[in-house]
Amino acid sequence: MATLLVAPSDGKKASGDDTRGKDFTSAQDWPSWDEYFASNVSAAREREWHIDWGADVALSRREENRWVDSWRAFHTAVCVDGRRLPAVLDAKGYAYASGVSSLIAERRRHARLARMLLARFDADVLLRPGSSPLGGAGRRGLGRLGVLGVLCLWAVVTAVATVYYGWAQAGAPDPVIRAVAGCLLPEVSAHARFLESVLAESFAGVGAFRAGAWSFLWALSAVVAALAMGWRHAAVLAGKGGSRVQVAVQTWQAVDGARRSAMRQAARRRKFPF
Repeated sequence: MATLLVAPSDGKKASGDDTRGKDFTSAQDWPSWDEYFASNVSAAREREWHIDWGADVALSRREENRWVDSWRAFHTAVCVDGRRLPAVLDAKGYAYASGVSSLIAERRRHARLARMLLARFDADVLLRPGSSPLGGAGRRGLGRLGVLGVLCLWAVVTAVATVYYGWAQAGAPDPVIRAVAGCLLPEVSAHARFLESVLAESFAGVGAFRAGAWSFLWALSAVVAALAMGWRHAAVLAGKGGSRVQVAVQTWQAVDGARRSAMRQAARRRKFPF
């Protein structure tokens, strides 16, 4: 079971292929997830230790401006406020509440690394939860959309992050950008798996019609995310020889693949609850 909780570290992007449901069907082992998050503290510290913050900037002024704009816009967009969520989950007795709390702690560290990278380029740092439409939705979601809404929002931005960091690690001209992306990629990949497991369990407990409505909204968000990545970030991530379409398609595959995996597992659990 523990092997299910180890995120890929080779830069492989979530593609949403048909093996995802098989991989994650029995991953609702919340004590093992708690163990993973606890052990990842030292692993993350080790990865951060290898980032050479003093390395020379290997970017032209134009490239630097484009990467800074992309990095700042991306991290502002995915900075979703979830501070209230663990308390709500714990009060309702959800077994994965402690895992969500650990995930939030890791997301805070991701925001810190993003700020440090921007500071390396002497760029303004405007990263805080709720400073974007997505962040505001996360802050207000508990009252308007409920727990499912916030968790789905997290699943979307996390799937998108696996694509962003995968491309940045593989193709960024600057070694520190590559190192930071490589540091974050294994963790957001694990977050994507964890959230799939959480949502599979959550949707298993609701009616098929309601789950279908959420699935439709999730599928729509996959299209929106793909268009946003293709329009806003693909030119920077893919570089001169890359393709905006390829980045957009991989983003859609990551988000929609997570949706299909979670919904498939939830449907199976509703049909065979024991």
